[in-house]
Amino acid sequence: MKTKARIAHLAGPTATIQNTPPLVTSNKARAKYGLQPRRNPDGSAQRFDVLRTQKLAKPATVYVEQFSAHPMEQDAADLYWPPDGYLDAAGTFHREPTSPDAQPR
Repeated sequence: MKTKARIAHLAGPTATIQNTPPLVTSNKARAKYGLQPRRNPDGSAQRFDVLRTQKLAKPATVYVEQFSAHPMEQDAADLYWPPDGYLDAAGTFHREPTSPDAQPR
């Protein structure tokens, strides 16, 4: 059985972590239970519900890939602090890169 990816949405001036309910529970779930779909202002069916803030039940570690916020962010790499660490191919966090394919986080 495939597992669904969990989404961490970071936003705001303090980069707070927000979470979103699974995106497939909007109009697909409403149709399954015979409810009316949510609509856009133009009357078309919404593809997804809006993001909803949730509190985390326990502390979580979220690794954010360096320069992943915008396609041109890498162009200004000299303006950024060095990454906090690197993830290897197995997903283990290290302070220093352990291989050429280690991802900065």
